[in-house]
This record gives sequence, C-alpha cells and structure tokens, in this order.
Amino acid sequence: MENIEVEVKAKIGTTTYEGFLSLKVTTSDPSGIMPPVVSSAPPVVSSAPPMSGMASPLGTNLAGVTYYATQIPFLDIFKTSMPWISGDNSTWDNKQPLDLDSNSNVRSLLPGQIARTLMFRGGDRVFPTGRYIIRYEGIGTMTITGGATRVNELSQPGRDVIDVESSISLYITQTNPSNYLRNIKIVREEYEDLLIDGSTYWDPLFLASLDTVSTLRFMDWGRTNNSLASQWQDRTKVSDSRWSMDKGVPYEVMIDLANTLHLDPWICVPHLATNDFVLSLAELTRDLLSPSLNLYVEYSNEVWNSMFQQSRDCQAQGLALGLGTSPFQARLNYQSRRSVEIFELFEAAYGSNHRLIRVISSQSANPWVSEQLLSFEDTSLVCDALAIAPYFGPLVTGANSQDILDMDFDELIEHVKLVELPKAAVSMKESFGVAEGHGVDLIAYEGGQHLVGVGIHVNNDVLTSSLIAVNKDSSMEGIYSEYLDLWRENGGKLFVHFLDCESYSRWGSWGAREYQGQSNAPKANALEDFALANPKWW
Repeated sequence: MENIEVEVKAKIGTTTYEGFLSLKVTTSDPSGIMPPVVSSAPPVVSSAPPMSGMASPLGTNLAGVTYYATQIPFLDIFKTSMPWISGDNSTWDNKQPLDLDSNSNVRSLLPGQIARTLMFRGGDRVFPTGRYIIRYEGIGTMTITGGATRVNELSQPGRDVIDVESSISLYITQTNPSNYLRNIKIVREEYEDLLIDGSTYWDPLFLASLDTVSTLRFMDWGRTNNSLASQWQDRTKVSDSRWSMDKGVPYEVMIDLANTLHLDPWICVPHLATNDFVLSLAELTRDLLSPSLNLYVEYSNEVWNSMFQQSRDCQAQGLALGLGTSPFQARLNYQSRRSVEIFELFEAAYGSNHRLIRVISSQSANPWVSEQLLSFEDTSLVCDALAIAPYFGPLVTGANSQDILDMDFDELIEHVKLVELPKAAVSMKESFGVAEGHGVDLIAYEGGQHLVGVGIHVNNDVLTSSLIAVNKDSSMEGIYSEYLDLWRENGGKLFVHFLDCESYSRWGSWGAREYQGQSNAPKANALEDFALANPKWW
C-alpha cells in the first residue's frame, strides 16, 4: 500500500476549495464471492488552460448512479448505495420484506433479520480510499465490513469513523423502532464540513471533471430506459435516503448540478409520464433552473430501439391510435405526436419556447427514421433539433465477428480508422441533410466509440480484452480527434458524448475516463483538446 498526496483545486458555486488530498493505492484481492475494488489513483491535474463551459461544443451523458459506478458525484456516498437487502446470518438474501419508512430507512427488523447494503463494489473498479465518516440518527447496531473497518477509539454515537481500503459493506443488525437508525450519510473525512454545511451535494473532484462541457444529459440519472415512472408523486424525492433506486436521481438535484456548474441540462421525460407529471416537471425546471440557462427536452430515449420497453409501449400506443401502416411506423409516429404534446406542456409552463431546446431523437444509421419523425404532423415546425447517436464501431455481431476476431491489434486499429470512421461520417452527412431539409439543427444525444460484442460475443473474453485494449491505447486519442473533426465537417453542432466516467467491461468501454480522477485518458484528452480548439461554431 502506498500513500499519495496530491493538490486539489475545485470550484463549487462561487467558492474555490484548495488543499491536499491523501490517497492510498492498493491492489485488489480477488478472493471472496464479491471481490473488493481497487483503490483510487491520483485525481487529474490538468495543464490545459481553463475555458468557459458554455463556450464548449461538447456535452456529456452522466453515468447512472449505482453502488458500483466509478463516477462519484455526491459528497454523501450513501446516496449511491445498493437498495437494502434482507438476509440473516446464514443467507445473504432471504427475500423477506423489509419494514422501510417513506425515505427507505429501515424502521424495524424481524428476529434474526439483517438489512444489508453495499458501496464501492465491482471487481477491478477504482474508487477513492481513505478515511470516511458515517453520520446518522437513531439507536441501533451497524456492522461495517467488506474493505472497510470502524475506528472504534474515534467513533461515537451518531458519528462513526471508518477506514476504507476497498469496498464498504454496511449491515443493520438491530434498530429501535421508536428511534430507528435513519438519515445515514457517508462522507470523506476532508469533506465532512461541506456535508454538514448543507450548501452543496457535490464532490469537488466530480465538479472539476466536467469543466470542458456545456451540456449535461441526464438520461441515465433519470433511469429513462424501461422506466415505470408515470405519476409525479411517485418520483424520487430529495429526502430519500438513496438516489440509486429504479426511479433515478431527483430532478431537483439534476437542476442543482446544472446551476452549480452553469451548464445546460438535458432532461429525458419518462415515456409513461402523465400530462400532470410532464407539466409538474416543466414547472419545477422553470422555477429552479437559472434563467440564463436553456433546457433540452426529449421524450424518453431511443424509442426506435427495440431493445427497450419504451419502444414496445410506444408501438402499442401508435397501433391503438392507428398512426401507421406498419408497427415500426406507428411507433415512430407516436413518438412524434407525444413529443409535440410534451413540448407544448413545457411551453405552457415557461410561457414561451425561448429557453427550451426541443429535441427529436432518431436512429443515426437510418435517415428514413429521421425523415419520418420530422415529417409526421409537421413535427419539425415545433422542434429545434434532430438528435442522433453517430457512434463508430466495430459493433461485433454474427455477421462480422470472424473478420474482427481474426484481426491483430494493429489491424483492428487500422480497421477503425479506414472503415468505421468513414461509415460514421456517412451517417452524419445523411442525417444533416434531413435536418437541414426541415430547418432544424443536427446534434448528438450520444456518440463516441461503440467497440463492443453483442449476443454470443458478449462472453468472448479474448474479444473483450482486445476491444478494451484499443480503448485504452494512445491511438484512440487520435481516432477521437479525427472523429470529432468529422462531426463538425459534416454539419453537426452540439456533441454529447456517451459517457463521462465508467469502467470498461464486456458490456462496453463507454467512459471517457474509467474512473473519477484518472489522468492521461486518451478519449478524455481528445475531447478536452477538441473543446479548447473548437469553441461553439454556431
């Protein structure tokens, strides 16, 4: 284990925080049924000149808030914890119900019942280690295990001190129903005063990592894909003990991040949301969002994509309303109609569309989809942008798998440069033609590399290792630079990368960085350089 001290400087609102952060770097122990994580490397200290975020032509999607995510947005780590699991001394998950209050605090336990939650879990993922403080109210017994230990001589009722070398496992084994354990918060020791002050939700290193974007897309923070959200009163509340549940992060918290960094937020409205939900969301953003910021409004996410439940639900609605001659056309036409209804509700709340950027999202590889969406019932007249996801591959499927598997590392790099980038450029150009023909901007709701195996190839370890190696290689920086230049050359405006920070796995290598604070990450370097060299050209 090695101690590392690094200088950190971050701005929260109008206040700049400076100081030194002590980190321990360890290696993971692969033993156990749920392997511990690797501790954090030093945070990024960029030598690039600062830029105004709003001048950047780039945005980013934020990784979903989970107990295994390597993006650490909140001062309170407990907000990212796994939902409570009921177990006992012999069973990890006994499937018994837990008695929870309205904020998901454990109110009481059955005889022998244990309530468990986890944080910082996930194989070889990288998380910040060191000393943390657990603050709580109520009377009961909490056990700290995994890669964390309680420092008994420094702990006292309501405030436990723990040392974290890898993961955090928190078990409630006893709680007083009349004064149950609640309002549990876990914070790095050096940020405890910030947490107590209550003026910010945000980890300073997280804020610093977003200094070269102008827009934040909250699709994953809102758990948009396959969402069951329909009623406004059932949404996640700021007072909820954790924000990692199926309903996502509170909208109030999303808007606070946009205001704190002075960046435009991009909200994806759940596909089952009622008109009351939509109008309430519109009124909330109107009241909370800084008046100098714009709001991107999109109906759901990738309705064209049959892998998501929203595509099937919208198709059923479209067919029921007789909106098309085929199921797919009915789906797209319903997306257009419902999008316009949502735009109108937001305009009613705001009093105009002056601060709204009304987005119709489409399939990059199929310009017919874009044409259909914008043409149906003159949707293009009441929207501002056509959004696509102009990824470059290879996406490894049954059709091309052997060709890709037969390539060595250098051949795969050349294939990306000579075949995949030109393919992406064609999609960009064709989509721009559709957008231009309808008088709307072309923007990207997602984009970047899409080197991943699908179907049976998800479990091909040799393929996964090869694709991850390409993502980590320094040549990816040049590939990204060329790719971003192609986006500008082919008519694109705002480009929202997918995504800011996530570890690489068989499911994809989506993060510009693998973990918060990673230095010299090729994709992140290219994105930053492009933003600095290409302030908004529109």
